[in-house]
Amino acid sequence: MTGQQVAAPGQDEILARYLLLCALVIHCILTLPFILSFPPIDYAADESWMLNISRSIASTGRPLAPMHAGTPLAAEPQMITLWLYNGILAGVVKLFGESLLCARLLSWLSGCGALCFTYLLARRMAGRLAGAAATLLLAANIAFSLQSRMVRPETMLLCITLAAVYCYYRALTEPDNRLLLFLSALLATLSVEVHPNGAIIAATLLLAFPFLHGRRIWSRSFAWFTSGLALGTMIWVCANLLPLSKSSFGTVHGKYLPPLLNAGISNALSTAFHKLIIIMTPSSWNRVLDFYLSSLHSWMLYTFILLPALIGLFFPATRRNIALLAGLVLTAQFIAFLIIGEWGKGHPVIFAPFAAIAVAVTLQNIADSGKPWQTVTYLAALAIIATPFIIDTASRNWRYTAFNLAPIQKKLAEVIPENTPYLGSGIHYFLRGKGSGNYLSPLILEGNCADFTSIVDYLGTEYVIIDSALIDLSNTWCGESYRQSIASFADRNETIFSSAVDYPTYYGGNLDFLQVIKVKPPFSRQRNE
Repeated sequence: MTGQQVAAPGQDEILARYLLLCALVIHCILTLPFILSFPPIDYAADESWMLNISRSIASTGRPLAPMHAGTPLAAEPQMITLWLYNGILAGVVKLFGESLLCARLLSWLSGCGALCFTYLLARRMAGRLAGAAATLLLAANIAFSLQSRMVRPETMLLCITLAAVYCYYRALTEPDNRLLLFLSALLATLSVEVHPNGAIIAATLLLAFPFLHGRRIWSRSFAWFTSGLALGTMIWVCANLLPLSKSSFGTVHGKYLPPLLNAGISNALSTAFHKLIIIMTPSSWNRVLDFYLSSLHSWMLYTFILLPALIGLFFPATRRNIALLAGLVLTAQFIAFLIIGEWGKGHPVIFAPFAAIAVAVTLQNIADSGKPWQTVTYLAALAIIATPFIIDTASRNWRYTAFNLAPIQKKLAEVIPENTPYLGSGIHYFLRGKGSGNYLSPLILEGNCADFTSIVDYLGTEYVIIDSALIDLSNTWCGESYRQSIASFADRNETIFSSAVDYPTYYGGNLDFLQVIKVKPPFSRQRNE
């Protein structure tokens, strides 16, 4: 019996294995111990919203959030372009119930998938060691760690967009692999079903095609790519514009289509016009700069590396190409700014893997220079970059995990009777459990920036929980006058419990206070009817 002799793994391969193991350990340490912790205030409202929608899909097939019962929003679809994420989450809810642990584990597993595709993409670009280094850098990223344990779609978005870019890159480096181009375009377009930000990756791959593919644009390869985009777009239209049935996804209600299209187009145009006005006003230029620099807190200048890492590694770093990439980056970000607006701190995480890959491949290119001390230099540079991020992420995790919420939870249970309707920001979904509260989400505020008392009157809630999270939320969406109307409402009604909370939020700042108000009768127009 004969067999081939297996070559011993080289130094780089052994080092890559250790780095991959470190990446997995770091990812687990920075996420799993905190997966059931009270969430950062920054995202609590979104988590309750996502769970509510998914529970509704699981039970009725309609994306309506029960937590908005009694508001105009309760009669309308509560999400657009999130079918894939909320559909999968609905399956989790159907199998395991409305479990916070299971819902967050879905994000954690999606994060593991994102780490895998980061490794595969970087390995194909510059070898195993670069793949392992990129994976380690992503695992150490503060925003990635946060999103990996939140009931939000960002990590699933990362997983799908990275898979799309991996297929795209393979199609560029393998001869005649048009099926991968089709799959890449389809995945990139379907990522919009997870989160609208996926459209940026899909559009970037489309714009980059003639520059990267090296052929005339009207080729068979381009036809395969655009076919994937077209199929993904058709799926999006069928999922978001047509199936607004009372019982299932399949029934078409034509009456919804014109208003939905109308609202979508008018909203996009008004947002873009508003942003253009901001940019044209010299006194507001600092807001534009803030948009471009807001990601500094997440350890990497995503704004300036985001799409170069996606595109720039595909062809030589000549001055002409660098200038071209800079133009593409700024244009893509400008379009994103006009359409999406100023992003929250979680959204730029979509670019974290590409930034990590850019750094890892750059380090690999330095290591490949042939110097005898290349391995030591490589590890030292990696440690210098990653260690501060790991320490910062771990310290933030501990900072809010160590906060004891039990006294507040107990007090809220005492002052608000069980199953009594109340109004508050989304964090109370976790303070009081599933409860029967109406949650003042950004969607309510966006469409109802009227006097706060009129919203309470409409909802018919006897109790209102006011805190600095609600104040900040309302101020962000509605402005200072709305914030003042909340203060006026509090003055006119009875405060039955108040507490200085001093709860640290994840990105800085604190939840300063919590105040429970009992509304003086008559409670609402709705009840009087």
